[in-house]
Amino acid sequence: MKAVIFQTQGEDFGISIEHVVSIEKVLDLKPIPNLPDYVKGVMPIRGELVPVIDVSCLFKKIENNELEKAKIITVQTDELTAGLLVSEAKEILELEQEQLKLLPIGAGASSKWFSSIAMKDSRLITLVNPASFIGTLEALDDIKSELLTLNIEENEKASI
Repeated sequence: MKAVIFQTQGEDFGISIEHVVSIEKVLDLKPIPNLPDYVKGVMPIRGELVPVIDVSCLFKKIENNELEKAKIITVQTDELTAGLLVSEAKEILELEQEQLKLLPIGAGASSKWFSSIAMKDSRLITLVNPASFIGTLEALDDIKSELLTLNIEENEKASI
């Protein structure tokens, strides 16, 4: 399996490339009020308004304040297309099945966000399951509602 490897707060994480739409610089990020701190706002990506979720805020409870260096990994799930704000999108790695290990039992409530841990050379890479990650966000319905409202407003502006 090939995975996009990204870093947040000094730890390596990966997402299978089958879920990755693009990797972008942070541009034109528009904050949305009344959503949790981990939702940084929306950003136009490939003609679509995409919610941007701060991975550091969710994984480590620390906001990513270095937006000029950060990247957005756009992922597609059945629930939503979302941008994951990460410190650095490092590389694409080929991971062999024997390098993947199941998460330890009792790894914590957030373990539903992760599918496995890859051991590649001397690195540990936690693999993110985007469908579980996006699907279990507390504010998912609020995010969808805000996106619907913003898209309606954009369409109305475009038709004037």
